[in-house]
Amino acid sequence: LIGINARYTHQNLAIRYLRNFVTDLNFNVVISEYSINQNQLDILEEIADKKPDIVAISVYIWNVEIVKFILSHLNNLLPKVKIILGGPEVSYNSNFWLANFPHIDFVVLGAGEASFRYLLENNFQTEEKIIKVQNPPFHGIPFPYLAEDFRENKYLYYEASRGCQFRCSYCISSRNDQKLEFRKIEDIKNELKFMLKFKPKIIKFVDRTFNAKNEFARQIWEFIISQKIVTKFHFEIFPNLLNNADFEILAKVPKNLFQFEIGIQSTNLATLKAVNRASKWSETKKNIAKLLRLENIHFHLDFIAGLPFEDFESSKKSID
Repeated sequence: LIGINARYTHQNLAIRYLRNFVTDLNFNVVISEYSINQNQLDILEEIADKKPDIVAISVYIWNVEIVKFILSHLNNLLPKVKIILGGPEVSYNSNFWLANFPHIDFVVLGAGEASFRYLLENNFQTEEKIIKVQNPPFHGIPFPYLAEDFRENKYLYYEASRGCQFRCSYCISSRNDQKLEFRKIEDIKNELKFMLKFKPKIIKFVDRTFNAKNEFARQIWEFIISQKIVTKFHFEIFPNLLNNADFEILAKVPKNLFQFEIGIQSTNLATLKAVNRASKWSETKKNIAKLLRLENIHFHLDFIAGLPFEDFESSKKSID
């Protein structure tokens, strides 16, 4: 299972889910991770030197060019290897990949745990090259980490939920097949306790909108505060959903324990309407101001350049 990350400190969460979803099957599953800053020839040679029977690569926007390079040469080095691709960069244009890289055996669409297991259980004996098997509910997907995954100076990524309630037109999480699902609160607490034993510097929740369900978010925030730890926690939140009960809890957060990533995208009303973004800056900035007044949570705001109706002048206004 191959992850090619944007930088050395990152880890690939997806391939760890895949590994832990097939531990009962008779396969020796090995995780190999690289970064896009490594020489692509070195990555190719290291993969070939391990002489795998099966190579499964997680493809993202940041590693797509390196993956194309690997696919162009891997079959020459390992003529019998089976190649599986998964991830967002291949899930929605799989025919392009199969047409341009004929040595690909399978493309897994969307959340890939059940599809990956299907291939292994059937020993790859299927005529279909595009594989999409319905996943079990998210709370039934095993915790992705093992003790061996905890290494110094690595980010830890974690999901308390999958999918998104919003339908922003620029984002693949807005697709109808990206329904919002949650893990069980008690499982989340136990999994966080396990991760915290290794004293990571940061745990980044990669939920599309962490506070999509207020009571759910508050229970996790309160649990983290109660642990009295130095690990930093990162959350992507939607500020308009914050209410008084949320702010009561956030006021108790020790300084530097939480950091928020907040997607504003644009302050231009015509732009927000065009991309189906459910927000108004006049409402959003009130809760941004409340967060600022707390003075205990570092956060940054995201702006997307190039959305409809966002010209140079309105972009400057949004940034201001």
